[in-house]
Amino acid sequence: MKRVMKKYQTFIFRKVFEKIVKFLQSSKVENEIAKKFAEKMPDKKGFGNKEQKALAVVAVDAMTDKIAQALGMSAD
Repeated sequence: MKRVMKKYQTFIFRKVFEKIVKFLQSSKVENEIAKKFAEKMPDKKGFGNKEQKALAVVAVDAMTDKIAQALGMSAD
């Protein structure tokens, strides 16, 4: 079993990371993470929750794209 695992280890890890990145890049997950970030940001005049969430969505999208590119996958 060790020999088989060693032989296919790279393939298995690549598939697992692909699944994780695709999950993180889904709009549902990106919006959930952005919502949590926006809740933690302090409110400023003219920069409410709606604007904070939009900013957080862009930040989370950029983060997941960088992770995908680092793994040799296409960005969202």
